[in-house]
Amino acid sequence: MTRSDYSRSDDAHRRRPPAGLTLSTGRFEGRSRSSSQPRRTRHNPLRDQEPYRSERRPERDRPSRHAPASTRHSGRGRSSQRDIYVDDRYDTSYDDAPRGGARVGSSLADSLITLVPSFRKASGHGGSFHRGFDLRTMGLGLVAIALAVVLVMAVAHVGPFAPAHIEDRSTHVGALGAAAAVGNGGYIAQGVATQISLARPVEPDLAALPAHDVTREDISSLSGQETPFVFSLGPTEGENVGAPVLSDQSLVQLSNALAYYETNDYNVGYLLMDLGTGRGIAGNLDETIYGASSFKGPFCTYVAEKELSSNIDKVKSSRREQIENIIIWSDNKSYSKLRRTFGTDGMEDWLAEAGVNTSLVDDTSFPHYTARQSALMWLKIYAFLNETDNSTAQWLSDTFGKTEVSFLRNGALGTTSAGSTDYLPSEDSGEQEAAEEQAIDEGDELQADGDQQEDGTGEAADDGMEAVAAAIAEDAAEGHDATVTSIGTNITVRNKAGWINGKEDDAVCDSGIVTINDRDYLMVIMTGAPDSAEGERAFAHLARTLLEIRGDLV
Repeated sequence: MTRSDYSRSDDAHRRRPPAGLTLSTGRFEGRSRSSSQPRRTRHNPLRDQEPYRSERRPERDRPSRHAPASTRHSGRGRSSQRDIYVDDRYDTSYDDAPRGGARVGSSLADSLITLVPSFRKASGHGGSFHRGFDLRTMGLGLVAIALAVVLVMAVAHVGPFAPAHIEDRSTHVGALGAAAAVGNGGYIAQGVATQISLARPVEPDLAALPAHDVTREDISSLSGQETPFVFSLGPTEGENVGAPVLSDQSLVQLSNALAYYETNDYNVGYLLMDLGTGRGIAGNLDETIYGASSFKGPFCTYVAEKELSSNIDKVKSSRREQIENIIIWSDNKSYSKLRRTFGTDGMEDWLAEAGVNTSLVDDTSFPHYTARQSALMWLKIYAFLNETDNSTAQWLSDTFGKTEVSFLRNGALGTTSAGSTDYLPSEDSGEQEAAEEQAIDEGDELQADGDQQEDGTGEAADDGMEAVAAAIAEDAAEGHDATVTSIGTNITVRNKAGWINGKEDDAVCDSGIVTINDRDYLMVIMTGAPDSAEGERAFAHLARTLLEIRGDLV
């Protein structure tokens, strides 16, 4: 390939330019041409092959009167003086003349194209451009328009697509397709609106509603219907105030979350309530379910509220450690000691103040009760934890926030609405819990030697704690970190869960206070499902769903 002036390599020696007119500068170099020397002419292959171009457009040879010759260029972005010899007059883009190597068409369109003149318009910068009509492009545009008209007629069921009878319109494929598109569009729009509402915190809207102090009478008056419902214990009339309504999308989500229990015929009761307004979601509040270790929360609160000093510094460290082991680790050995120490008389009074039937305390150490009764007990717990001038109450509140097993926390932090829990106990933990509870109940009934009872249950409790600790360590090693997605920020869960896979009773239960964006919710879920990975995932799914649809409360 012959090098040009612009492709010369760096190591090539510069050659003295030949005498005469150079193409790069347009100036004479060296000595002038004599009469005996032939005139040097520049070869232009385009002009030689198609001489008619220069003949047909002689005016192109003259420089524009609007710009000096030294600045005239072809309009293709090159400003070198060499471009004075590569002008638009040699542009091969004209449509009014055949090109070399072009296909010779025999169609009517190709024949007509040669008859269409090219329009030219001088530019204001000394250059020019050309514009031509292409009948083939126009034809394709007309075809596209025709197809669009046919499609609209088919969907609208008009013209040649009109039915023989007007009543047939609904069965036309176009009409059915349009109806399906509208329905799917509405469903998608509702889903998008749900996600937008999750991204936008609900709590400011709840804070703007009239405040209401929830009482035990309020909870006692709630409906016991099995199907999900929303309620408002505060006012529902006034400016920007209305009764909450469950959306169709929320009902679908709840139905999916409850499918596990309905399919397997497991009992389930639940409640989520904003404690600032008394607005909430609930269902099947009066179904009696085995509470398992979840009852330890109310019992420890009774002891802290009624039997201990309001100054935590005056409470013996051994007593504090005992209660912490019960709440955080669900230690059955410590629970058995605490019940023997304080008995049941004081607990009966505490239940009466909560609005719960006092006979509950006589149903063994791990009684059966309903989601409504659990909500009443945790409403009383919440009132005690909010006593700011009571350091024992503040200590107990912090202790409830450290529970190692929290199915509510799994739903709020560690899962999506169809995800898996962050914490799963070992496979035999539910059976171990059942054995410990049975041992405690039998020991209370027999009233046998206290030391023998303690030894008999203590070993089992130690084994249970070792199993829980091993499961937690394994879970941490696998890197199951809790993440917050769409529900809110600054989430705190204070709870006490119960779980068991027993011979007579099964349960996966959890109750407590869930704080989201500095707003407190009372949350109770009691299920009769056996403790298992599947049962805990189903629980977290239900908890997560209730939190996701709380936007319907405003």
